[in-house]
Amino acid sequence: MMTAKRSLQQKQDAIDRLKYEVKMLSRTAEYFSREPDSKQPWVVHNSLIHSFLLAVRNLYEFLFRNKNHKDTIHATELVGPDWNIIVPRFEEGVHWSKDEPKKMGTGKSSFYQILSQRLSHITWARVDQSKLDWHEQEIIREFLKPIDRFQNALPDELKSDELAEEVRRLHETCKLEDKE
Repeated sequence: MMTAKRSLQQKQDAIDRLKYEVKMLSRTAEYFSREPDSKQPWVVHNSLIHSFLLAVRNLYEFLFRNKNHKDTIHATELVGPDWNIIVPRFEEGVHWSKDEPKKMGTGKSSFYQILSQRLSHITWARVDQSKLDWHEQEIIREFLKPIDRFQNALPDELKSDELAEEVRRLHETCKLEDKE
């Protein structure tokens, strides 16, 4: 699909939207790395899971899927057509859900499809399957390398200290989890 030529300002604005998604991922990851608060209302916990998974889905589309709607921004538009997509391991069947480890990333039930079925749409798959207990840290770890690669591939005029800070926070959150 041919994409429209974008101005530097439009690309910088796209980086701002990307920063928001990475920030939502890093801040919700920080929440999940702490001890659960049993007094927290279920709606707050579920809202944070929803925010986390929505950021994951948006980043997944941005980094790995170049075949969505013509308006969808893809990494190639900011770093160039040679962007080498590395599909995260959970597409190859790595356990990213505690409840359905073998089914989640294989065959017709790809990670992206599960996110779409469970998050974005009211589907029969959502009704028919059990509640998922997401492996948030596993998901984040799979995104770290592609996010780092993307950030390093950005041309100087699109580099962002704020984006770099949120990526650093994601790395720190994963290090905290590893120590526990």
